[in-house]
Amino acid sequence: MYSWSVFEADSDELVVVASQSRSPRTLWLAAYTLQAGTAYRVRMTCTLVATGMEAFSEVTVAISRGTLVAAISGGSTRHIRPYAEAPLVLDGSGSFDRDVDQSSAEPSAHLTHVWSCEQVLPVLSSARCGVSYGSGPGEEWWNTTLGTRESQPLTYRTRAPYPSVNTTSIITLTVSDAATGRASSSSVRVVAVSPATPRVALLSSFDDKVNAAASLAVQGRCTHDTTAPLTASWRVEPPLLDPSLVLSPTSVSLESSYSDSGISSDSGRLTPLLLAVNALQQSVVYTFTLRCELNLGAGSATAAAFSESGLSVSVNGPPLPGMFEVTPSEGTELSVEFAFNARSWTDDDLPLLYSFGYLDPSGTASSDGGGGATTLAISTRRPDQTASSLLSAPSAADEDTGNTCINVYPPSSLVLNSH
Repeated sequence: MYSWSVFEADSDELVVVASQSRSPRTLWLAAYTLQAGTAYRVRMTCTLVATGMEAFSEVTVAISRGTLVAAISGGSTRHIRPYAEAPLVLDGSGSFDRDVDQSSAEPSAHLTHVWSCEQVLPVLSSARCGVSYGSGPGEEWWNTTLGTRESQPLTYRTRAPYPSVNTTSIITLTVSDAATGRASSSSVRVVAVSPATPRVALLSSFDDKVNAAASLAVQGRCTHDTTAPLTASWRVEPPLLDPSLVLSPTSVSLESSYSDSGISSDSGRLTPLLLAVNALQQSVVYTFTLRCELNLGAGSATAAAFSESGLSVSVNGPPLPGMFEVTPSEGTELSVEFAFNARSWTDDDLPLLYSFGYLDPSGTASSDGGGGATTLAISTRRPDQTASSLLSAPSAADEDTGNTCINVYPPSSLVLNSH
């Protein structure tokens, strides 16, 4: 009989845990069961039921700290214009700590948010910000330390000594945890534009990785205040290998008309980019950019005015391969017990699940990666990194057991095979 105990390494205090494994020989703990930055002693006790004699073995497990993630919603480039009815708000409330269960109450209460600013155009200035912020009506500041709130309102500065016109500033959010010394930063480019420039907004956000085996929709919106035609266009970098998997137009003309009641426009509608399944490559970071261009005509002093904003999306990939061992390497069917062991398989998303099996070369192609052979399962999608079985020959005509195999699944169910 097997039993498990977990103790804090420093205090020897017993920690109450519940294993999610169906095998008594495997301890599998749910996420956030153990505390980051703490060392534990994990003990397995083996008891002989007939006599009550027991023996145990221990291992020390150190839980390393995860990272903080600073996140600013709304895309990597934002535009601000004078006389706007409301300030441009940079929202950093989506920042989080990977060590804290986000479904818990106030998961970010221990985090500190600090905003800073640096003007980069038309001149680089580490002592000046190209936009304003303030703590009350009539207050206007342009130095480089903006504040310590989750969301930061910004306004276009129209008066001297440093007007915002034609400036570009980098606004940086730094999220930190004073107790552990961890910190993370994210930046957004804020461009101060003229009133005639179209407004672009990205409405989608992707804090987590996406799966290449799923479709993807990126939502954006273009708006403007003139009757000139507007073009909304999407750009993907790096380019997609198969452009036919883009299900929506990448460029759309938006028309406006004028009446006594003012300008009516379809430019306020959503402009989505829709991608089919497998349009994205695994383990690649893509940047999706929406460009809104106002065509003012050849007679205008400015032939075209445009704004654009982009966001980055990381595509999940399969686990990185480790070792797969089978002991013994050969033996007699239904007589010799074969032991399977998977070691050092890694992925950003844990826990990993393992499936062990062997291939019947006389079978048909299988979805588990067996190519032209059928995979005969030994164990499927379990956290156990080991398995054992008395293998049988795949068919009466075969004298060996075929090839053994392992499939490794992260929580997103991407599969990596090893044979």
